Order: sequence, then C-alpha cells, then structure tokens
Amino acid sequence: MKMVNPLRLLCSIISTSILVFISFSTNAQAVILTSQNSTTGSPPNWNVPSTINNKGILVRPIRSMYLLNSSPGAHPNNGRSPTLDRVSVRANKSTVINGTFSYWPQYQGRAMPFSKGMIIRNDLVEANETCDSKSGAVVIKGGQIIVARSGAINLKQVFARFGRGISGFMGCGVLLIENGRTREPLSQGFGFDINNGACRANRHALIGIRRGVAYAIFNPGTNVRNWLSCKHYRNILHSNGFSALIKFDGSSGFFYKDSATSEGPGRRNPTGFLIQEW
Repeated sequence: MKMVNPLRLLCSIISTSILVFISFSTNAQAVILTSQNSTTGSPPNWNVPSTINNKGILVRPIRSMYLLNSSPGAHPNNGRSPTLDRVSVRANKSTVINGTFSYWPQYQGRAMPFSKGMIIRNDLVEANETCDSKSGAVVIKGGQIIVARSGAINLKQVFARFGRGISGFMGCGVLLIENGRTREPLSQGFGFDINNGACRANRHALIGIRRGVAYAIFNPGTNVRNWLSCKHYRNILHSNGFSALIKFDGSSGFFYKDSATSEGPGRRNPTGFLIQEW
C-alpha cells in the first residue's frame, strides 16, 4: 500500500481551501449576453401598441446611453456631470431620466446629493452602496446596453460578472423581468419588494430590453390616476415581448426631460441617464 506524504496532503488541503474561499468570495458568475438581456445594435422594429399608449406610458427606443453623476462622489478622472435639469438635450432625439435612489448628507458645510447604490463609470467606483446581489443593474459597455441581475456587491464581483471596459454601471434597481420571466418578490437591496411603497402606483423610470433593443419607459403625467404600480408595468410590458425590465427611483426622485418637457421633482438627483434615441 502506497504511503501518503502528510506534508503533500496538507498542502493539497490548503490549496483546495484557498480555491473554495476565492470562489465564494467572488461569488459572481459571468453573465451570458443574449438578445433577451442586451442590445444587438439593430434598430427598433416595433410600433408601441395602443394598450400601452392609452395608459400614458412613454416608450423611447435607445440608440445610445450615457450615465450621469453630478454627485461630489464622482471620480476626479471622470468629473461631475451637470444636474439632470441642466443637461442639454436636442430636439426630439435626446431624453434625460433619473437614476437610482439618493440621500443628502452634509458635505463641506451643506447638504449634497449622493447616490444610494453602486455607480461605476469607466471602471472607476463612484458610489459603493451595498445592494442585494439579486437586485438589477444597467451596464453600458462598448456601446452595448445590458439589463441583468447585478450578481455583485463590490467592484471585483462586477468585473467577474461583466468584465472590464464598463463605461457605465448603475446598480440597486428593481429587476421586474429577467430572461423573459417575470420576477416576484422584487429585490432591490434595501428591503423593498413588490408590496412595498417603492412599487405602489407612482411615477417610475424604467429601462427594458425587447428583442435586442433597449427602451426607456416612464409615465410623466401629473394625474395620479394614470400612475401605475411596478407590477402593472411588469405585466403589460412582459405581455408585449419585453424580456428584461428594471425600475429605478420614482416618486420624489422621478425626473424626465426632453426638448419640450421637464417633468418631476427629482431634478437634483445626482444620477441619471442621457439617452440618444433612434
């Protein structure tokens, strides 16, 4: 019978333990990109049906998107963006919507808006609020827009899941539809679910994917009767072919702007998206 070298056995156990530890500490599986969760570069080929238009929902096809961050937490290499209401838009082709939640701590003697969520621009962390790994994220990388489960609570895990070269990452969103399936309960990382106030009838900023095309979705109307719950958005858009859908801030954080309209109280939100439409 062959004798086992105790030292070699000990080294093998230690090596295996290190690999297991690294696996658990990274805990982020690379996302598989498909036309269900990311853009393909093809223009939209879909007319928004009356079942959506009649509810006051605006659906804007996204050609390209830029993540905005006006917070003092913005990385010096990236610089701070203008506040949402000061971002320039061009007639009929540009739209600004709000991003994730914010809070207002004292900064240099006065209250300033900071993002309550994970924000990354150009591979640099600008906000690192810990969120549930089951929450959603919008990722902008190489001109492609991805809507998927974040699967990450730190930068290392973001890179493990989405790779480097990220021009924009906004996490801590409520993922309403994932890989063609509706989700419930809805996890955001702050204890919100589908029955929480975050998903009751209100104005929300959403981003979705339908057949490889990204869309911005919102209801800017001031008539409370026309505001929809997250569950309503989820169901009606899922029935119309959306395979991925994420919701960001709403209520007092909601903001929408184009060349003709500036709507909502959330103009001072530190984060948002500048959208170039098809």
